Amino acid sequence: MFYMFSKVPRGSINHSLGDSITYFLQSWVSGLKDTEKIKQFETLFAKYIDRKYCVSFPFARTAIYYALRLQNLPKGSEVIMPPISIKGILDVVVYLGLVPRYVDLDLRNFCFDEKKLSEAINENTRAVIITYLFGTAPNIKKLVEICKEKNIYVIEDFSQGLNAVFGEKKLGSFGDCSIYSSSAIKQIDTFGGGHLLTDDDKLIAEIQSEQKKLFPSNRRFLIKKTFTNLIYNIATTKLVFNLLINPILMVLKKVGVNTEKMTGTRNKLPIILMPKEWFNAYTSFQANVGIKELQKVEALDKRRINHAQKILDLPSSIEFSQRENKENHSFWQLIAFSENPLNLMKTLSDHKVDSCTSSLELLSELSHYPGSCEMPNAKKIHTKGIFIPCFARMNESQKNTVYEAIKAIQINEK
Repeated sequence: MFYMFSKVPRGSINHSLGDSITYFLQSWVSGLKDTEKIKQFETLFAKYIDRKYCVSFPFARTAIYYALRLQNLPKGSEVIMPPISIKGILDVVVYLGLVPRYVDLDLRNFCFDEKKLSEAINENTRAVIITYLFGTAPNIKKLVEICKEKNIYVIEDFSQGLNAVFGEKKLGSFGDCSIYSSSAIKQIDTFGGGHLLTDDDKLIAEIQSEQKKLFPSNRRFLIKKTFTNLIYNIATTKLVFNLLINPILMVLKKVGVNTEKMTGTRNKLPIILMPKEWFNAYTSFQANVGIKELQKVEALDKRRINHAQKILDLPSSIEFSQRENKENHSFWQLIAFSENPLNLMKTLSDHKVDSCTSSLELLSELSHYPGSCEMPNAKKIHTKGIFIPCFARMNESQKNTVYEAIKAIQINEK
C-alpha cells in the first residue's frame, strides 16, 4: 500500500504550490503595463547574468527573431543551429529567409562538437545559435573563439543553462547576445517570456525600439498560463501524482499512448505566418513574478545541483556524461544514457522512480524543413537519453528513493 503513494514524479516546477495559487489569483487583477516594473526586472536580470542590458519579449523565439532580423543578413545566409531545440526557433530562421545548418553534438556536454563546428562554417555562414541543453556547460570560450575567428555572429540560448558556468563567468555572458526563455519548468518561470541580453549599445537601442512596437498584452493568455501552472503543480504533489496521475500514465501506456516524453508531441510542420501572440508585449505582472523568482533561484538551483552531483558520485554502471566538469553544470535535467531506454525507464519505475525522454524536437530530422540531415549523436541524446528526476523542490524522501533506485540498478546489472 505504501508503494502506491511513494513514486517520484519525473519533474516539477520551481513555484511552490502557495505561489502558484497566489499568481493565478493575481493574474486576474494585476496591472500589465507598468513599464517601470518591467525595466526593474530587466535591469536585475541583466546584472544577474553580468550583462549590460536586457529586453523582454513574450517568447524566446521572438527575441531570436529580432536578434537575427536586426543583423540584416542576406537572404539565403546560413545559420548554424543545434539539432535539438524547440521548433519555434527553426520556424523563425526559415521565416526570415535564412538557411538552417546543423552541427552534431558532443556527447560529453550536449553542445556543438568543436571540430565539427569549425568544419561547418563556410563563406555563407553568418550566425550561430549555441544552446546549452539540460544545463550542461561546454567549453563556450573555445566555441566563441571558433566563430569570432570567422566573424560569425553568436547568439547564446541559455534557457536551460541558467547558473551554469565556464571559468568564473555564467553562461549567457559570452556571445554577442544571449536569450533566456522564462517559460514553464524553467528555473525562472514568469508564465512565458523571452529575454534578450547584450552588452552592445547599438543593438540594444534597436531592440528597445522594436519592443515598443509590440501588440498590447493579453490577460486571458496569462490567466491560462497561471492556471496551467497551478494544475501542473497540484498534479506533481505526492498524493495527487500517486493517486491520480501515475495510474493515468499507466493506463495510457497500456492502450498504446506514448507517455515516455516529458510533455507529449507537437506539430512538426512549418508555419506559414508567425502567430500574433508571438508579438504581444511582456507584462509587468510577469516582470513582478520574475523579480520575486530571481531572489529564490540561486538557493533552489543549489538544491538541485547538490542532488545531481550526489547521484553522479554513486557507484553505478549507468552512463552519465555529465560527470565530466560537473562543477560547471546547473543540471536543468540529469541525463542517463541507455541502449534500451524503455527497459531502463521500466526498471526505474519498478524502483518507484518515474522517468522520461526529452520532448524537445530533433530539428535535424524534420524533413519538411530545409537542411534536414542525420545527426548520430543528437539522435542518441534524443532517443536514448533518460531524464532522472532532478528538480529543485524534491524532498529528502524523494531524493533517497532516487539514490536507492540508482544503486539497485547497479546491483541488478552485476
